[in-house]
Amino acid sequence: MKSYKQYCGLARALDVVGERWTLLIVRELVPGGRRYTDLLEALPGLTTNLLAQRLRQLQAHGVVHKLALPPPARATVYALTDLGRLLEPAVLALGRFGAAWLAAPRPDDRLAARPMMVSLQRRYQGGVGPGVVAVVVDGAPYRLEVGVDALVVRDGPAPDARVRVAGPFSAVGAALGRGLSPERCGLSVEGDLELFEALQRALR
Repeated sequence: MKSYKQYCGLARALDVVGERWTLLIVRELVPGGRRYTDLLEALPGLTTNLLAQRLRQLQAHGVVHKLALPPPARATVYALTDLGRLLEPAVLALGRFGAAWLAAPRPDDRLAARPMMVSLQRRYQGGVGPGVVAVVVDGAPYRLEVGVDALVVRDGPAPDARVRVAGPFSAVGAALGRGLSPERCGLSVEGDLELFEALQRALR
């Protein structure tokens, strides 16, 4: 690992997470733990050797750790530590900065549900809730904790959700990305539709 050799918090942070792919790995872990194969599939262009190297570096610095999921999952995942979780606001802020250059997708851009779900946190304008929204995208469940000032997106079911929406990535993207009505998108909706519509309005 190269170092900027500067006595500065930002320089130290870049020593740890400034190399290519590292912050995208962190982005994938924001909602929750991911298996090695999940990370490799989510980041096309990242080789298995480089992914292993980046994960070793993140573990060595206490940013990421391995977790063994209990049955029936029986899988080992990589997850953010408490220290690694401090990167979440930085990842969202960089996404907000980068949105200035997000026009139409380029021909080689990969569109995926997980980055979109993470982006909801930075796009949220507040003023809704409190309440929990369950969103299932192509079978993958997400728990959206909607607060007056912030939105938190995490993996997993939400049995306490006031409203549940489900559908393919294209439909969820149209509803949460472009604000189209669930009926128009073909989303399945159960529960408090007004909460979901308020969330849609609060997303830029």
